[in-house]
Amino acid sequence: MARQKLTGIYIPVVTPFNEDESINFAAIDEVAKFLAENGVDGIIPSGSTGEMIAMTKEEQMAVNKAYIQAGHKYGIKVVASTGAYRTGDVIEMSKAAEADGADGVMVVTPWYMGPNKEELYHHYKAIHDSIDISLMMYHNPYYSTVLLDDRFIAKMYNEGCIDAIKERQADVFRQQNLRRLTDDNFASIVHAIEEGRAVYANIRKFMLYILNSNVPEAVPSAIYLLSGGAVPLPLTTMQILTIDLGTDMLPALGLGTEPPEADVMDRPPRDPNEPLLSGKVMRKAFLWYGLLGALFSFAAFMFCQVMNGWHPGIAMFGVGADLDPVYVRATTMALAAIVFTQIGEVWNCRTEVASVFSVGLFSNSQVNKGILFEIALIVFITLFPPFQSVFHTSPLLLKDYVFLVLLPPVILLLEECRKAIVRKRHHIDRNGVAIRQTPEKR
Repeated sequence: MARQKLTGIYIPVVTPFNEDESINFAAIDEVAKFLAENGVDGIIPSGSTGEMIAMTKEEQMAVNKAYIQAGHKYGIKVVASTGAYRTGDVIEMSKAAEADGADGVMVVTPWYMGPNKEELYHHYKAIHDSIDISLMMYHNPYYSTVLLDDRFIAKMYNEGCIDAIKERQADVFRQQNLRRLTDDNFASIVHAIEEGRAVYANIRKFMLYILNSNVPEAVPSAIYLLSGGAVPLPLTTMQILTIDLGTDMLPALGLGTEPPEADVMDRPPRDPNEPLLSGKVMRKAFLWYGLLGALFSFAAFMFCQVMNGWHPGIAMFGVGADLDPVYVRATTMALAAIVFTQIGEVWNCRTEVASVFSVGLFSNSQVNKGILFEIALIVFITLFPPFQSVFHTSPLLLKDYVFLVLLPPVILLLEECRKAIVRKRHHIDRNGVAIRQTPEKR
């Protein structure tokens, strides 16, 4: 008999008790109905590290039976928790759950005793052989004191000891590794590798974007110090915090949702000794994106100074007068320029060498929302007086916004030119995929 595959979202459910510590069976029906109405695919009664240890074996079987009946009544599946110290008790409860109509059972590893691998193998094998429904192992090393490696878990799956696993450890890379070790379907293995590479690439894109704003934040202070105060600080402390804690975050998180790039499976395996924050990422963040941001931010600051009458030979607006209206608007321009260059740079970070237009400039809705948020935040703190004094800002003029809206396309164009040069040098097409050359072209 083929075991039913467990798919979807399964929710561990509470065991309701009466004041006299007896089981509240009426409430079990209400819980199952509520979860079914809210879209869960299945439920898991008799929590393994919760109410289970407070119930007798008979109470646990009664709770499982009640939830099985209620779950099926409302059209959801039920995986009964039947974990216990003794293998015989687990088998007895698992058989009872199967007879009551459970879609599967979940068995936590025996806690406290710390059984070895051989003991666990035979424990689960005996349970699995005694039933014809799916057996899910609950791997919870934090409470059961049993920590199993991926290869042993895969061995138990491949050799018919378990059919599924509830993994307590929140490690996405471990999930991918378990999929690889327990799947003999090559297409699925390829998909898992592709997904793992995409996750790794997106972490690097996130770091690249977050790091590059450090340079335009640091350069103004350096200019101030090197000029001996002749150039007032183009950015205040609160404005730097606005970038780090406000405008940067949502676009950066949006990069984490990027789908795999077209060439992700054509790339050679990465060097396992290469750090996540590699020299290449650092150079690109600080010496390319960062310097571009610093250049345009300082240009915006000087643009405001010059447009209001400053020229070499006279003191700049803001020297010795932090509340000078022209200086306040100049620092606002420097802040806004960093934000608008970051718009171009988050677009650039979406691909490594492929043209961002090949994936669609506005195809990532999370990045789009982040961009709209940072623009709205800048407008908000520059227009509303209570925030102007906090963030040292003032309203910008139409000509200021004309300057600012030109920054994202300029940043985008510069990076697109760099990527095009890289693609031409390495024979890569616009989508980032290597061009297969014929012998004649080689």
